[in-house]
Amino acid sequence: MNFKYKFTVFTPTYNRAHTIHRVYDSLKNQSLKVVDDKPIFEWLIVDDGSSDNTKELIAQWQKEAYFPIRYLYQENRGKIHAMRTGIKNAQGMLFLSSDSDDAFLPETIETFYNIWNSFSDEEREKCASIVCLSQRQDGEAVGESYPQDREFITSLNYTFKLDKSSIGENWGVIRTSYLKEFFTLPKVIDEISYIPESFFWTKMALDMTHLDTMTYMINDRLRIYYIEDNGTNMSTNVRTKYSKGFEYESLYFLNNYQIVQLKYSPKFFIKHLIKYILTTSYNGKSILKSLSQINNIFIRCLYIVFLPVLVFKQKYFQ
Repeated sequence: MNFKYKFTVFTPTYNRAHTIHRVYDSLKNQSLKVVDDKPIFEWLIVDDGSSDNTKELIAQWQKEAYFPIRYLYQENRGKIHAMRTGIKNAQGMLFLSSDSDDAFLPETIETFYNIWNSFSDEEREKCASIVCLSQRQDGEAVGESYPQDREFITSLNYTFKLDKSSIGENWGVIRTSYLKEFFTLPKVIDEISYIPESFFWTKMALDMTHLDTMTYMINDRLRIYYIEDNGTNMSTNVRTKYSKGFEYESLYFLNNYQIVQLKYSPKFFIKHLIKYILTTSYNGKSILKSLSQINNIFIRCLYIVFLPVLVFKQKYFQ
């Protein structure tokens, strides 16, 4: 697969004209701008139906920027649809997603570029992603560091065994060819409108199991995460509003790749079993209906064993 640039910096946006300048300023200030007199990255913006002056703002930047800026507008369908549009249209070999209210350090592109070029041919062939850490706008670290710095970890171990809850906001580049092939949207998303973003990354890791890919971890804090704007990433309001999406996510992982999940993280599997029990009950489904959606007899038995967790339903959705 031929790519025009080394990187696609992708930004999905919706009515963020007041913050998207952070991404633009970050790109303007990159220490590595060109290689062999050619831009090393493109900025691809997918506007998910903004009604503010985002379009006019981007048009002005397109006139003055030294790097290519592509702006795609679509009707409002949600971030995941915007991501799929961005992946489909990306022309960079490595894909760096930057939210429209984030920023990143001037050495970001250069750091990823130098690391990628330092790999052997074999390492580059197996590397699916390079991940780094985040800091707040005041310079305070977000979360703890990775247990290893500048080392490879299998993508499955990164997905299931690394305690990312203590690490906080992970970020980095992903091989675009993998995204184009494996980042897919289920048809049901048009019916339920929202499925947690974590579902797509975990599903992608599972779908790529046969490739034995690796993730390269660095403890550089390259992303600037604006806490006061983003707030809490996963609120109980989201669970209530999009309970069908959380049910779909849990049922998918109960019905697919059970052996791999139980091998790498029984905790992950049990978490989705509990979430499935809570969400199906909240969505008004009977126990018999919920059981009928599970395709494995053993997991059906586990469902019955864990039914007492229903006492936590009100707390989960409050």
